Amino acid sequence: MDSHGAMPGNYALKVATRPQPFHEATFGREPRGGREYDGNYHPSEAYFVSFILSNDVSESPSGPRYHCVLRYVNTDHYGKLVQKWYSTTSSSPSSKSLVAGEVLEVPDFHVKHPDYWHEIPDSYMPMCYNEVPTKVNWHYVRWQWDLKIRCNVDLQINDTALNLRDVPVPVHPNPYWGLNRLLNFALEVRTHTDVRNFLYMDSALISADW
Repeated sequence: MDSHGAMPGNYALKVATRPQPFHEATFGREPRGGREYDGNYHPSEAYFVSFILSNDVSESPSGPRYHCVLRYVNTDHYGKLVQKWYSTTSSSPSSKSLVAGEVLEVPDFHVKHPDYWHEIPDSYMPMCYNEVPTKVNWHYVRWQWDLKIRCNVDLQINDTALNLRDVPVPVHPNPYWGLNRLLNFALEVRTHTDVRNFLYMDSALISADW
């Protein structure tokens, strides 16, 4: 069931959703039927929904908090291939907005409504697919963001790079006094069906220039 070691060694981080619609866990798939198999397209590919790269930055007790968030959408809710990158157009729901009931019944950690995801121009990027559990395809990922001006810089997948300097990064309207100097990095994977989705990460390097 998509169990593998790392590319250069013995271990890799595996993030897996539960087999529960809209579940998120902080590119693999579980075998499942779907579109008719034609010898090229495998029906299971339509059951891998999306994965997310994000950070969480809070500059000071009285300063702003923001998330640079990028979502790769492999398929939509109906299993149709999309294979594009998206960014958020609003700040993520806070604890205050959750208590106030300002989010959907099926919440998304990063937005209050699905319409608040925006397609990044020229971001169509099909990725090599693991069509059988014994085959592994790895992708090189490099993501850069600027802490001084609070923005994404670029994203590179294998030999393809996206310029993200014009992609806006929403800032929370209220300060977060309990999160002084917060700097987090997160990986997530999401499913829209009762099939688990998997994301593997190997040999991660995080560097910063203060």
